[in-house]
Amino acid sequence: MDFWNNNFPSCFSLKQDTINIVNSIKIHAKVGIITNGITQRQKEKIVNTNLDRCFDIIIISDEVGYSKPDKRIFELALNKLDVQPETTLFVGDNIEKDIGGCQNANIKGIWFNPRKVINDTVIKPYGEISSLDELLVYFT
Repeated sequence: MDFWNNNFPSCFSLKQDTINIVNSIKIHAKVGIITNGITQRQKEKIVNTNLDRCFDIIIISDEVGYSKPDKRIFELALNKLDVQPETTLFVGDNIEKDIGGCQNANIKGIWFNPRKVINDTVIKPYGEISSLDELLVYFT
């Protein structure tokens, strides 16, 4: 378990394109991360991938005491960013926790679905993308 805890965060990497996309969006909007998980692991993953430099806020479920799909974690992000739900987009890869959760807080959810999985839930995302660069059309 110690080996896993110590090495898990460094198993992640990002393409520079991902950081460029986030920085492009940041020109037009405030950006944040909401992630479920243990604080130490999530922080290490975010720092190891240099995402900590890209976002205005980072909210980790372990730190705040509730997790996606609980609408309170989304409301916390709205408050910290000082934005209204109707002007906010949330991008997530989990249809139930991410998209269902943000919709509970009246936020438009964009489903990141790179494997093009069929959505067999009652949750209907505001939009669906299969690559992050597709997200840029929402900001032009």
